Amino acid sequence: MQASDVVGSAAGAVSLVCFVPQAFKIYKGDDTRDLSVYSFAAIFTAAVLWMSYGVMRTDWPLIATNAFQLLTIVYILAMIARNRERAKLAEPETGQ
Repeated sequence: MQASDVVGSAAGAVSLVCFVPQAFKIYKGDDTRDLSVYSFAAIFTAAVLWMSYGVMRTDWPLIATNAFQLLTIVYILAMIARNRERAKLAEPETGQ
């Protein structure tokens, strides 16, 4: 393993660790009201692009870390969508 692989793996691991606490907090408390769907959508897009870049270069540290990051981000986005739908269904109708 080259030094660049070690640095790439470490960077990917730190990036992934940034989202795991948020996902765990959502899992435990089910609260996503303060999360920006736009931010997580942008992060999702970046992870897809980085993973695609890794596939093009056959760079396994990029592929693996971004694949795990994508799983975490997809979970967070799914919980945001689910909770927003629940909130919308719980709102009383104001029809006249």
